[in-house]
Amino acid sequence: MTTLQTAREAGEQAAAHCLAKAERSDPEFVAKATAAILAHLRASGQASGEDLVDVAIAHGARPHEARSFGGIFRSLLHKKLIFVVGYAPRRKGHGCMGAKIYGTHVDPLVNTHSFAPPPASDKQFPTVSC
Repeated sequence: MTTLQTAREAGEQAAAHCLAKAERSDPEFVAKATAAILAHLRASGQASGEDLVDVAIAHGARPHEARSFGGIFRSLLHKKLIFVVGYAPRRKGHGCMGAKIYGTHVDPLVNTHSFAPPPASDKQFPTVSC
């Protein structure tokens, strides 16, 4: 297993743990967050993950840790209810690149490849627990 695969696996485990903790605090967290994110994307067409987290929190999906939304996004992506349609500078990351822009469909007329993030590094990053 490569370092990148190990890092991704550790990230997936941490996301699952963080989401489980959020659900223990609020059993309705997943339902509230999912409903708020999908409703906002249907109304707006697309939004950054940071904006969608703010919308979900404003609609009552308040986890102990904002990173708990990672599991929500992963689930919606896996179910093909949302798609990554681009990338932008992060509002909460001091303007660094990496904010994903989500939409409810992929527009074949838009070249999303021009928004590709920089190549993944094979560096190992420390894990952060929730």
